[in-house]
Parts: sequence; structure tokens; C-alpha cells
Amino acid sequence: MKRLIVCVPGLDGSTTRWNPLIERLQAEEAFRDAEISRFDHNLRWFSKGFAESYANELAAQVDSYWADQQYDEICFLAHSIGALLVRHAYLLALLGDPRKGYEPRPWAARVSRIILFAGINRGLFFSIDKDKDEEKAPYKRRRKLARKAIELVSALPTHFLLEDLLPGSSFVANIRLSWIRTFHSGSHLPTVVQVLGTRDWIVTRGDSIDLDQFPTGKTIDIPGANHKTVVELGPENQPDNSRYKRLKGAILDQHPSTERRNPEECTVVFVLHGIRASNRDWVREASDLLRASLGPKAIIVPATYWYFSALQFMMMPLRKRRILWFQEKYSYFLSRNPNASFHFIGHSNGTYILGHSLRRLRDMRFDKVILAGSVLPKEFDWTSICSSDNILRQVQGVWNHRAQKDVPVGVLCAALRGLGMTDVGTAGYDGFEPIPEVHECFYYHGGHGAPLENLPWLLNPITGQEGTMQRCAELGWFSRISGISVVLPYVVVLAVAFSSLLLGPTVAQWVGHGHTALWGAGITASVLVAVISVFLYFL
Repeated sequence: MKRLIVCVPGLDGSTTRWNPLIERLQAEEAFRDAEISRFDHNLRWFSKGFAESYANELAAQVDSYWADQQYDEICFLAHSIGALLVRHAYLLALLGDPRKGYEPRPWAARVSRIILFAGINRGLFFSIDKDKDEEKAPYKRRRKLARKAIELVSALPTHFLLEDLLPGSSFVANIRLSWIRTFHSGSHLPTVVQVLGTRDWIVTRGDSIDLDQFPTGKTIDIPGANHKTVVELGPENQPDNSRYKRLKGAILDQHPSTERRNPEECTVVFVLHGIRASNRDWVREASDLLRASLGPKAIIVPATYWYFSALQFMMMPLRKRRILWFQEKYSYFLSRNPNASFHFIGHSNGTYILGHSLRRLRDMRFDKVILAGSVLPKEFDWTSICSSDNILRQVQGVWNHRAQKDVPVGVLCAALRGLGMTDVGTAGYDGFEPIPEVHECFYYHGGHGAPLENLPWLLNPITGQEGTMQRCAELGWFSRISGISVVLPYVVVLAVAFSSLLLGPTVAQWVGHGHTALWGAGITASVLVAVISVFLYFL
């Protein structure tokens, strides 16, 4: 039997430390004639580049081996981040990528097992608060600090590989969602074994959630090993070579499939607040209505981030940071409930989080999506997301609720568009481009929170509860203000500059001590900017 063994290292970038293990394995009957392919990517903690590119290179390397010789069996051995690279390469080979015109590779059907040594499957340093992973509790603070450090690095202009390894990143979330859907519905899938060191603070048992729930998944512990040494044979004086025996068993033994778990069908509803709100406001009332209507099997997922101001929303890195949280949460609840139907209710910045997550994750799917005060662009491409002609249809229907005098949408988002921020827009005021799957509900009397004042009507597509909507026939003067708000930032800048120059001499004279008029203008400008910032924070 012709076998190919593909070895993929972690963040040390090389399989050199694997040599003792590989030599021992090649002495075994099963590996004696196997061909070894090493994917030494030379990646380090602060390497630049995109993880997806390296995963594609891995798939291409296997392609080249397959072109020379069609193997009867392919086995992947991966350490640390190599687990993500291998899982991506395998899914790409198995499913292809219809958006890019890639065809499935024939070698995917020959992959018999995937062995992950401390595989990072959910991203680096995901939260373990709700995983009840008590044995790793002493590492919680260390993990949190390490994750914060990576988030700070990700704010730099240069793209580092670590950004793609964060929990909820598009790279990690796409792998997880595709993996869960494939293994939940597929057959003749490879055996997947996670080999975990008992002293590993980087990878926890929670990292195996995507693997263990399926019949071909299994986790094996290596006593005394940490994240680095889990691929090593250990001390030479170790009695009976016990570590090698466990590693050999994980790699070579037959692991019978467990009985397929049939998760109960349930409903998962995400309820996300926007700016100037928290879960103590309408989110709590909506959650109570949903539980009463959908029954005890309904899982309501509110936002776990706190108050989000208009000033924070104006800063692109801050409003995008919540996307990682949402993508990680969706992946988690899908892994726990692969048979569930998902719905979404979002207001303001919550709609931004949903829209941009749908564009990043091709396997994120919702039945019904309810938007209130949406800050997405009018030209947001719902056609490719909702159309029944699309084999990757992600959303069945969208309800867009719009208010008559919505300042954050009609004015603030229009002003941000004037600054060239095309990721936001005024769809919550002007509406989306019409398609049958998008239902426009307009106009509510009032401002940004007006659609939330009649929650039974808002939730009707999901709960079926009765309600009425008091429509406003005319927009009036506010529509004209919204129309000219694209130039508002430049008007504000000119006003601050003019006021500073006008008041500069007076301020300098009032401060005294020989300060110049230019110095006074600087003080005036600083005070005005501070006042505007405070106003936006409490807007």
C-alpha cells in the first residue's frame, strides 16, 4: 500500500524536532515504505502574511505529490497552528471553493486520518469562561493577557499572521463552520485525533469541541507534555517508552468510530444591541418575548460587550473588533447545536456586525434576519447572500425597520460616508436596493430607537405575535438634513478652524504670560475637539 505522510509544524516553523518520532515511526510496519512530505513553512510568532495563503501552499504541495504518484492512503500530522493549515487544506481539497472556481481534489478521498498535536482549532487563547475547563483555570489570566497582546499587534498597519489566528477571525471561523457542517452531514470521513499535553497552557480540551462531537473524533492525553514537547519522545530514561507508546497509538492504532450524536433540533437567536445601549434595555425584553414564544429549547444569545458609544462607532478598528466576537460566538453555538435553526435581531451597530460577518463567512446561515436602524450601506449585496439561485444561500429573509428621524443613521453614517468610510451607510433610513427577500418596514415615528418601542411587531417574523406599526407618511425636513450630511465633517473642521483663529488672540491674552495668538488658537481647537468628542460619546 502506497502511503503519504504529510508533516506540518507549528510556530517553530520546522519539523526538525520531529526527527526522533518520525524515525521511530518509520521502523513500524505501517510506515516502513511510506513517503514523508515535510511542509516546513518557517513561520514564527510575529511572521507577516496571511494564514490562508500558507494553507493553500500546503494543498498545492500535496497536489504535486499526488501528480507524481496516486497514493492509497494519506495521513496528516500537524502541530499547533499546523492544525488550522491542515484542516483548511483538507476542506479545500474535499469541497473546493465555488466562489473561486476551485474543483475538489481527488486526493481528499484518500485522507484516512488527521493527527493533531496540540492543535489550535478554535483560535489562539479563546475564552474558557463558559467551557467549564476547570483544569486550565490557573492559566486564564495568562491567556487573557496573551490575547490582548495579539489584539494590540493586530491594530498595527502591517498584517501579522497572528491576526488570522485570533478566535473569531475569518480564517478560523470559516474553517470551523465548514468543518462542522461537513462532518455533521458527511460520510467516509477521516479519523481525527487530538493529542494534548497535560501541561499545555495554550491549548485546552475546549479546543477539541469541533472534533470530539463527531464519530471519527478522539482526544488522547500525553502526561507531562506541554505545548512544545507534545511532539517529542520525552526523557530517554522514561519507563517502557510510555510516551512513544501513546504517540504511536494515537497515530497508528485503529480508533473505532463512536455512535453518531444526534443533537436535538432547537432555535438559536442572536439579539445584538447597537450604540448607546446595553443588554439592560430592549434586549432583555426581546429575550423574554422570544423565550415565551419559542419555548424552553430556544437559546437566546445577547451581546457580551458593554455600552458602545457613537464616538467608538466612528472609529473603524473599534467597530470591527466586535465582528470577531460575533463570529466566534456563532461558531461556538453551531458546534454545540449543528441541527439548530438560527435567527438574528440587531439594532444599529449590531446590524453592522451581522452584515460584515455574512460577507466574510460563507457558511454562516440564518433563517430570518431582523434589522432596526441599520448602519449598513444601501448597496449592501443581499442578492448574493439571499438569492435562491445561489447555492450558498445564507439568509432566507430580511426585515429592515426604518425610523423617520434617525440621527445616527441619517446624519452620522452619512457623514462617515462623506469621509470615505464605505463599510457603513444609511440603509436604516433610505432602505436597501429592492429584492424580493428584503422586506422594508418604514417609517416609524421618532428617532433611532423608534422601531424597538413595539417589539411584538418587530419580532413577528420569528414569533408570529400580533402587532401593528404606526407609519409616518412624510419625512419632512430631516430628509434634507440627511442628504447634506455627507459634507458635515468638512463643515465641522472649517468651523473649528475658524473659531480657533477668531478666538485665539483672546484666549492667549486671557492666559497671559506672553503666549502667542497661534498658541491660543491651539488651546481653543483642543477644547472644541474635546467638547465634540464628549457630545458624540453621549449622543
